[in-house]
Amino acid sequence: MVINYNKLHKNYISQYYDIETKKIGRGKKATTYGKIHVAFDIETTRMDEKSYMYIWQMQINDDTIIGRTWDEFESLVSQLHNLPYTILVWVANLGFEFQFLMKRFEITNLFAKEKRQPLKFNIDNLEFRDALAISGGSLEQLANDYTTTKKLVGELDYNILRNSKTELSPADELQYCINDVVILKEFSEFLWKNYINKGFIPITKTSILRREVRLKAKEWCRERGIKMSRLNYEVSKMFPKTAKQYNFDMEYLFCGGFTHANARYVGETLANKNMIGIDFTSSYPSVMFNEYVPITPFVETDFSYDKLKQYACKMIVSFYGVRPKTSHSIFSKNKILRHSKNSVFDNGRFIQGSLSLYLTELDFEIFKKFYSYRKMVVHKFETAKRGYLPKYLLDVLYIHYKTKNDLKKSGKKDTQEYAICKSMVNSAYGLTVTRLCFNDVYFNDGEWTIQPTGKQYSEMISKEILSPYFGIWITAQARHNELLTLFDMTDSEGGHDVTYSDTDSHKLTDDFFRPYIDTYNKMQILKNAKMCYRLGYDMATLWDIGCFEYESNMTKFKTLGSKRYIYQDESGFHQTISGLGKKSMEKYCKATKKDAFEIFNDRMAIPSQFTDKLRSVYNDECHADMVLDEYMEEESSVTLVPVEFTLKLTDEYINIIYKLYERTIRRIGS
Repeated sequence: MVINYNKLHKNYISQYYDIETKKIGRGKKATTYGKIHVAFDIETTRMDEKSYMYIWQMQINDDTIIGRTWDEFESLVSQLHNLPYTILVWVANLGFEFQFLMKRFEITNLFAKEKRQPLKFNIDNLEFRDALAISGGSLEQLANDYTTTKKLVGELDYNILRNSKTELSPADELQYCINDVVILKEFSEFLWKNYINKGFIPITKTSILRREVRLKAKEWCRERGIKMSRLNYEVSKMFPKTAKQYNFDMEYLFCGGFTHANARYVGETLANKNMIGIDFTSSYPSVMFNEYVPITPFVETDFSYDKLKQYACKMIVSFYGVRPKTSHSIFSKNKILRHSKNSVFDNGRFIQGSLSLYLTELDFEIFKKFYSYRKMVVHKFETAKRGYLPKYLLDVLYIHYKTKNDLKKSGKKDTQEYAICKSMVNSAYGLTVTRLCFNDVYFNDGEWTIQPTGKQYSEMISKEILSPYFGIWITAQARHNELLTLFDMTDSEGGHDVTYSDTDSHKLTDDFFRPYIDTYNKMQILKNAKMCYRLGYDMATLWDIGCFEYESNMTKFKTLGSKRYIYQDESGFHQTISGLGKKSMEKYCKATKKDAFEIFNDRMAIPSQFTDKLRSVYNDECHADMVLDEYMEEESSVTLVPVEFTLKLTDEYINIIYKLYERTIRRIGS
């Protein structure tokens, strides 16, 4: 039922006094929650760079309560305050609504990992929580994965100026507003059924899996007759000895996936009916099941090449007189400890010069593969024993991977259960690279501040069950697999090359690679068979994990650097351009009748109405305007302002390309 707040019965809230409750937490920190499904959302109108709320929706179980002013909402909050329990209120993108609420109400119990990005906070007995932090992605994606009600897209034009008296068309505009909170109410039902009834309220997507792994670890300890505290102690010994060393290792030794464009082809429109796109099937899960990680504390020792083959190693090393062996630039500038003044970089990745790096033994092998050097000096060398990830982590990953695989095979890819399993599989790697938090974020008297936690490093690591080196080696193994297998297949002199890489997916110049890929896949399947035998897992589930999979046959491809590429295949036009909406170029080209491959150049500009790109303007002070003859005021707000998108290559990047590869500016620029 849809109820306008001004027609809400004065005793409406009384029906929720005596309902089922759930106490969560222990002792004085325990909180009693009412099993009531509540969601909140607002819509705003934009006037220059200021915004005003003109309608709010609060879903309470099956009722959608709609109000048009903050006075009405404050009145509803005061009624809900009389209920004898805490109410969970689910919001999509909580940081947006918070900016409008923060000066109208007393905010308590706020938790945030970043300024202006609260994950939860209280207004009286209403506990607001961010739903998208748990589901990941957008509200539209949440609805597709978890709820029966779907988000209406394009029914509400945000460019139209509105005030609290503006009528919304019931069939589309008002229904758009209603659906948003109904979706969140249904998500609340899902969360209660799967987690809250069991005494756990997720706060992020990874928190769900972290709890499962911790429970599995406790079970693992019981089976071995040891206390959980013993496992915590053994894991804490694998951490760096100091917080300073921890931060240094996480900054320089940990590197993400290899995402880069082959400079040889930047700016070129490649047209070849045999071009192919490929990716690794579940790259990180494959590494987690198959590859080794450090399993003991690191010990400093003398460098030797034999140790590189026997141990997990970390080393600080300087290379002098470095030159590239291929057109692929591997090491990122922000991971280099120091480099010579004459060093040359390809869009932020090292080409030639002299440099010092902090490397694993895997990255050292990658360096030797792609670079030659005149001299090498090892400044520090440490080793640890090799082993596999703990079974209590792998068992949880396997359960979700198997369920996901079984659902996919049985045609249930669009089900809620599949979405959950897929999310858990994707979160498993995230668990291993979650960093310790040395600062807390506070919001007091309308101001955001960041302060040290005050906890000792030894205390922070005392309850951990996963070593930080697990995540570092998982990513290193994935890069090693990618760069020393796929790039071994290349014959760039013959024109057979990788044109673009993005962690686990690649664009290739032609089908020259197919026989090599097929051979690699056969070897990977044998590797998977050995792994399944070792771990006692079903080979039918994991037989192709880590294999190359063909994405598509491309007829046209063009890149302008990392996260900037477009291509055409049998299913149509595709773009991946950082900062630009997925369909933006297609919409712009259709409206202007321009060819995407011709306009995709240095200094390409796409007007704001096509970009789906928004800039957040925060207004922390009270502001007011006459909006369509109505005086409207906000204590604070945030405005999402559409912006033009401009693609620009640096002069240094362009110069590198045409100097090294005998190209001209004209072939790169517009």
